[in-house]
Amino acid sequence: MNTFKYLGALITDDAECTGDIRARLGNGTGNLKSMQILWQSHDISVDIKVRLLKTVVWSAAIYGCEGWTFRKSDELRIEACEIKGLRQNGRYFEFHGEQEKTILENGGVTRTLLASITKLRYF
Repeated sequence: MNTFKYLGALITDDAECTGDIRARLGNGTGNLKSMQILWQSHDISVDIKVRLLKTVVWSAAIYGCEGWTFRKSDELRIEACEIKGLRQNGRYFEFHGEQEKTILENGGVTRTLLASITKLRYF
């Protein structure tokens, strides 16, 4: 057996965390897509949407991150997940060609997901 799921985490025989990181980010992205009606609502302010994004989507995406070991590709994947959430939140879509800097400025946020994961990790 090369991979098995234990308490929600993917354990591999080579102790790589890439599969687990992908699975967790996929779980967060699933939460993001299930809340699509909320992100498209004009009645809710962007500030509240960012707070919901951090509590619902990112908490599901980084659950169990304490034991992750990163590669550069994993860090890029986490940052891409963060930008994807902010694009959906601020009614920006990928085909508009918005730059990451513009998305962060319009949302009034800074990159915090990777920093919070790094702070929580044991290794």
